[in-house]
Amino acid sequence: MKLVVFVLVALSIHTAHAEGSMKGWEVYSWFDAKCSARPSMHSAPNADSVCFALLPGTNRTKTADEIRKAALPIAALEKQIATLAKGEEAFWSAPDATFDLPTKERAKLDVRHRAVEAFAKRGVKLTIIARTAP
Repeated sequence: MKLVVFVLVALSIHTAHAEGSMKGWEVYSWFDAKCSARPSMHSAPNADSVCFALLPGTNRTKTADEIRKAALPIAALEKQIATLAKGEEAFWSAPDATFDLPTKERAKLDVRHRAVEAFAKRGVKLTIIARTAP
């Protein structure tokens, strides 16, 4: 029974992405070693120590806790991006100072740039919303 539930949940997530989102997609990222493919205990964080969230766009502002509950490592984000319909829109924002955005100053090997490239390759229009001062 548990297997059936998992399959149904997986299918519903895939179907939701394949059908699209009426208001586009919301993308978030933040530093968190738990999303690293190679976690390390006693050294500097890895370059992939970034979590992402890809959520359906809505008219309401999502809370930081709500966003963090949807944490994905870069590989899982790339798989989700691959299910989006070409021509859809995604909006990457940082609702507070604990979130971050891809920037030109970061190295090209930064996983945020991998995410940007995955959106472009899929044909999803990505808008990065710069944080404004309070």
